[in-house]
Amino acid sequence: MLALTVYGLLIVVAEAVVVLVGPLAGALVHAGLLVALVNHAVLAPEASEPPTAPAPPPARVASALALVPLLRLVSLALATKDPGPYAYVVVGGPLLVAIVLGARTLGVRGLFPRKGVAREALAGLAGLPLGLGAFLLLDPPAFARDPSAPEVAAVAAAVFLVGGVLEELVFRGILLRILSEIAPRGALAWTSLLFAASYLGSRSIAVVAVFAGLGLLFGWWAGRTGSILGVAVAHGLVAAGLVVVWPLVFS
Repeated sequence: MLALTVYGLLIVVAEAVVVLVGPLAGALVHAGLLVALVNHAVLAPEASEPPTAPAPPPARVASALALVPLLRLVSLALATKDPGPYAYVVVGGPLLVAIVLGARTLGVRGLFPRKGVAREALAGLAGLPLGLGAFLLLDPPAFARDPSAPEVAAVAAAVFLVGGVLEELVFRGILLRILSEIAPRGALAWTSLLFAASYLGSRSIAVVAVFAGLGLLFGWWAGRTGSILGVAVAHGLVAAGLVVVWPLVFS
């Protein structure tokens, strides 16, 4: 738990560096954390036999936490210049595949169970009013002036996958699952804190507060149902609506 606390605080510090110093400095701190967590995972002693309690070895915890700075390094790299609408697919697509494979390696399975699909679909549709509410509260600008229909579709799909599904796989899929095994009472709070901290780079208290609330809501639902299908769809709709759809509708 001590290592988890230290690494969690350092991730928050890295985001503070992004805000107070700059994206490049913050990226360097995140890169250092990624190297430290990967080495921690490699050097951590493995369990010699299946434990009687469902506590994962330190390697699994460090590997799960390493996904947070990895995700932030990718997002910071895309934010340095205007990457164009298709860069998110080119970069986010392979990362999405890698994280899915990483979840299997870490023994995290059953994230999209076949049971309760209708319930999860209804939960996913909640992303439409949640995204509209977030837009009305935050009033973000449109991502482009007079974008073409293919450009709107490409950006909306990319934001849905990278800003929604990918983040849910990392935070509610892998991280919440593994942290729940070692700290059942604090896993939701820890995951939501790290999730909200990843939005400090927006330099907006309102944005951080909105996503902190969404993180708690999504984490509660994923923990209750054992599935991230609904929250992945809801998060994707919130992100696509906030960045692409609602600013164009109300422009």
